[in-house]
Amino acid sequence: MKLLLCIAGGETSRDTIVAGGKIAAAFNTDLSVLYVGEKHATHMTSAVNLSRMKLSEWKIELPGVKVLEYAEMVLHDLNLLEVDDTGEIVEVHSLKPDINGAYELHAMGKHGQNIRLRLREGEIIDEVIKEVDVGGYDVTIIGASKERRLVQRLIQFVECSLFITKNIQDIDYRFLFAVDETEMSRKALLLGARTAHFLKAEATLLTVVSNDSDIKSGEENLSKAESILQRAGIKYDKKVMVGDPTEIIIEEAGEDHIVVMGSSKSSQLSKFFKATKAVKVVQDGNCPVLIAK
Repeated sequence: MKLLLCIAGGETSRDTIVAGGKIAAAFNTDLSVLYVGEKHATHMTSAVNLSRMKLSEWKIELPGVKVLEYAEMVLHDLNLLEVDDTGEIVEVHSLKPDINGAYELHAMGKHGQNIRLRLREGEIIDEVIKEVDVGGYDVTIIGASKERRLVQRLIQFVECSLFITKNIQDIDYRFLFAVDETEMSRKALLLGARTAHFLKAEATLLTVVSNDSDIKSGEENLSKAESILQRAGIKYDKKVMVGDPTEIIIEEAGEDHIVVMGSSKSSQLSKFFKATKAVKVVQDGNCPVLIAK
């Protein structure tokens, strides 16, 4: 699994960096950290002394470089970065321009993973889309921005699975799988089961039907889903509930679950004017959400 971690800047992104770092450590996988900053009139290359080898040595006041430096410090504190005999972070290369459309610092992870700190300049949505396209990521991790429209657009346009780190806490999360009959729900089960397995988490399978006459079909959906969790060795319970899916998912999840659900197959135009269930759960709920695509 290849992970992209998008950060908004500095200490405001600490919880997102910590969550992304822990997931990368659990999977023992490559991690790219991306910050998108505003375009500057002066090209950043002119401010960069390419003879410097450590990010901490860069004397550059551009905000993006400071954000990357902070992200590197947090990953180091999490013991995710390889260090040499003097305690310095092992870097494959220092901050360089024009690495697949971004400035990049390439460090080594504790177990040989590639840890890349990347800086793009431009409009956030456009640059994240470009990064996903060139990077071939499986999951993009983002914080729950106060700009509700921004999160909705990321869910709408980014062409890989998304993990939104809303209200992250230092607790043992359970996974709440929102199950229905769709193929996207099955994809969400497969991705979520793999994630829960590596995080050693327990789970709840939940399906929501519109009326009592649909309970049997809901139970059939759960039966199909159970086999996936059983193969992954995950302990779970299961529920069939009647009512509004979004409201029930939010209520059942509370603050101590990671909700797992598939993205909508609605058209892009429909998504633009009307929020999908996944978007509503992210916006109105109070816990992390994993959306499979």
